[in-house]
Amino acid sequence: MSSLIGYSLLRRLSVVPKELSAVILPVRNYRNRFIRPALYDFNQRQGKINKSKKLLNESEYSRRALFSDWNYDVELFALGARLRESFNFELVREALRDPTLYLVSMKEKIDLSLKDSEASYTRLVELGREVISASLNDFLTKTFPKVPSDGIIAFQEYLMSPYVLASKALHIGLKDLVVSQEYPPSKNTLSNAFCALIGAHSESGNNRRQSYQLVVDLVATQIIGMDLHDVWKIQNPMDYLSKILAENNMKEPEPRLQWASGKNTLLASYHVGIYSNQSLIGECTGESIETARDMAALDTLRRMFDTDLSKRDIFFHSNHVEPSSLES
Repeated sequence: MSSLIGYSLLRRLSVVPKELSAVILPVRNYRNRFIRPALYDFNQRQGKINKSKKLLNESEYSRRALFSDWNYDVELFALGARLRESFNFELVREALRDPTLYLVSMKEKIDLSLKDSEASYTRLVELGREVISASLNDFLTKTFPKVPSDGIIAFQEYLMSPYVLASKALHIGLKDLVVSQEYPPSKNTLSNAFCALIGAHSESGNNRRQSYQLVVDLVATQIIGMDLHDVWKIQNPMDYLSKILAENNMKEPEPRLQWASGKNTLLASYHVGIYSNQSLIGECTGESIETARDMAALDTLRRMFDTDLSKRDIFFHSNHVEPSSLES
């Protein structure tokens, strides 16, 4: 103990010997002895609360609308401000009211000022799906002009899947704005609410170009950094490639083994190139000749359709779309 006191005194006087300056003294951080049992008790209590909620079929999450400082009108205004769009808030109220709303008891502090409008909600959902479908079709057709119709349909179906739409609804803050019996809202509830919101935007006096740009900004941007052929599953790539080459007046594809290594081992590697009219149009590597041939065919299709991540340029602004397709 005395040596430590002497060392600290020397440090203050800045006359620490060289042989002591290289010594690293251990430092121990002490916790009060009540911390561990307190944390253990907190976890036990939380476990009992969660278990009782499960037995009573109650959600582990609290509705934000039940808080005393909740203001639904302000939240709707903030939604429009976040999206930088103008909305008719009466339509937005209808769009965010799930039909299961009327099964919720009146004692909950949720805005129930509107009457039962299930028909209006269904109409907004259908209108929103039509707007999203038309906007995505315009965008994908202009962005990928070389991709055939079945590829465009595959991309569009992925972007309109409940998972993608629910994800976008969650990230723009619709989880607490959707009024429904269940909480948190399910994937289908969120996706329907997102479609209804787009329908409400279309009926709020906004023209086709504005609705198109909103859909592109929120939904179409999901293709950034994504391999589109993970969505568009092409069965029998060689047969499909032969069909595409025939439509473009090109000769049949000829797969050729360019090199191989590690044959008859676990690390076997084969490199196959696809030739047409004695020109290399695609190549790839695989663990077997069949796999390498199919991957080379997919690589050829990527080059022909300009869907390779390193080549395609995507413009998300409506100025890059023909005005005739966006007329209101």
